[in-house]
Amino acid sequence: MPCRKERRSHGQHHAIQLRLVAAPVERASRAEGSIFLGLAGREFRVSDGQSAFDRGDGHTYLYGDGASVLDPEFNDPRHPQLDTINLNKFPTYIRFEPRSQNDRWRLSVVEVIVRSPEADEIYIEIGPVGSGPIWLGQGCGKIVYLWPPEPLSRTTATSPETGRREPPARNPALQG
Repeated sequence: MPCRKERRSHGQHHAIQLRLVAAPVERASRAEGSIFLGLAGREFRVSDGQSAFDRGDGHTYLYGDGASVLDPEFNDPRHPQLDTINLNKFPTYIRFEPRSQNDRWRLSVVEVIVRSPEADEIYIEIGPVGSGPIWLGQGCGKIVYLWPPEPLSRTTATSPETGRREPPARNPALQG
């Protein structure tokens, strides 16, 4: 159900949460390349020390407060400080840099949540991608752009159909 859009204040990013899920397909091999998140005019390395994504794997990465990524001091949205105003000025994307010509990754779900005490949570998603998962690699393209960001209300929204207060709608593929 559609939610009322909240006015987003400009705020400093204190934490970014990224969730990635690889497609559980037979032809998908273990992706060995490097993955990057492009957000608000910056690129962040996506790695928590695990060497690769197997088919069907899902991982959640935290940047900023409570970081769970490798080299958090180099992948911190607080240094230099990012501002939520830049989320609409620059594309948000996932980039896969393959290790070899045959290194491919079949991406199924991407979910990005930007948290700041000065602003509403900002939610960006893609998934399932278009009509299904998307291949990334040397021979099939390395970047997938995400939907424009939308603010998540910290409170519930009123449904125009029922008149009741309900939580913001989310893509069902991203739940659970």
